[in-house]
Amino acid sequence: MVYAGGSSSRGSRSEIKASRERSVECFHYVYSNHRTVKNGPNIGRQFYGCALWPKDDCSYFQWVEDNPCVFLEEKTNDKGNLVEQLLMEKKDLEEKIVKLEKKKEKMRAKIKEFRILA
Repeated sequence: MVYAGGSSSRGSRSEIKASRERSVECFHYVYSNHRTVKNGPNIGRQFYGCALWPKDDCSYFQWVEDNPCVFLEEKTNDKGNLVEQLLMEKKDLEEKIVKLEKKKEKMRAKIKEFRILA
């Protein structure tokens, strides 16, 4: 598995994810691979497996959510992303409201003009 590197003190998402993945070792004492189930009843579920699979498989297996630190960090990141997305949507809606209020005032002015002309 290739891990992102860099000199940033905060670290990018890929660097944080890579460092988190490196904290899980298979029975070969090699950093395990983070994989996703592609089919079957657990499709989409994430797990850690032997880093040397399939060539020299040590049968290491762990569901990601069974690693509480990783699972909670991912859930926290998901919630943070959701909050960020909702804040952006709120800002967009507020901008639309301002535009609609301006449009409403223009329409009222036109109605007044038509009443005066009538």
